[in-house]
Amino acid sequence: GYNYFFYPVNFNQKKPFEISCNIKHTSGIDDYAYGLIWGGTKPLTFHNFSITANGHFMTFRRENDSYIEETGWLQSYAIDTGNASNLIVIEGDGTNLTYYINGTQVHKTTIPKRYGEDLGFYVENTQSIEVDYIEVKATLEKINVANGFNDVKLNMLAKEINTKYDEVFPVVSSDGT
Repeated sequence: GYNYFFYPVNFNQKKPFEISCNIKHTSGIDDYAYGLIWGGTKPLTFHNFSITANGHFMTFRRENDSYIEETGWLQSYAIDTGNASNLIVIEGDGTNLTYYINGTQVHKTTIPKRYGEDLGFYVENTQSIEVDYIEVKATLEKINVANGFNDVKLNMLAKEINTKYDEVFPVVSSDGT
């Protein structure tokens, strides 16, 4: 079995982007996957870039109940084996994805279909990992604002709606949160 933990992160994969994390195997079995999931939707659809503590990596995707290997398991001497930290990077240029482990390019492919916005971690079998950080760098998108909103003043709707910050356009959902 496996576990995964994710958070929605939106970015345009048709423009340059980079996802990186420093991930450490701390205990457990050494020949099962742990790594990044990205471009997913709950619960079983995502892309995966994983390594093992014994020096292998793989890219694959899940589409509901289907498991599709992209690379198969490949050995890489770029991986620091055992209970070690490894820097995993996925870099997109708008057309291609390049995968790196500790600064060494290990795979390149065309950018696949993105299913959703979920980004997080994947851990198979009985093992533990620690993540020092995860970072997404992406091209900023222009936000178009209608003309004539230069003189908008803060409007306190209610203490339950506004925060202590100077919100000019607070977002209020249908349930009031």
